[in-house]
Amino acid sequence: MAVDEFVFIYDADGTVMGELRYWFSTLLGAEHCSLCDLTHGRFRQRAEFRHGRESLGVPVVLLHRNDLERAEYADLVPLASGRLPCVLMRREGRVEMACDPALLATFEGDPSRLLDVMRSLSASQTE
Repeated sequence: MAVDEFVFIYDADGTVMGELRYWFSTLLGAEHCSLCDLTHGRFRQRAEFRHGRESLGVPVVLLHRNDLERAEYADLVPLASGRLPCVLMRREGRVEMACDPALLATFEGDPSRLLDVMRSLSASQTE
């Protein structure tokens, strides 16, 4: 079955205040999102992740937890609720878990490990 789309959902709010709150909280060690560690540096998206995701050949959507409130993402809520951060994938109209929080934590901030899983999942669609 082909992967139609990967959906990355951060355990942080995507508002300006949410981003500032998360940034300061991480400095104090009060808040942490292992997906943020994989995809972003201190101020911007990591080049390794950006180039790697562009080479996947599968669309990648980046969302924050507050984006799940929008009607267009309602189908993601049952699987993502209480399991953030995570990476979901859409296949033939279904939503499946690609990486749960525990798996993301094992990558220890190394975006190449995340990208390897995404490549493996997208490559398995052609077998």
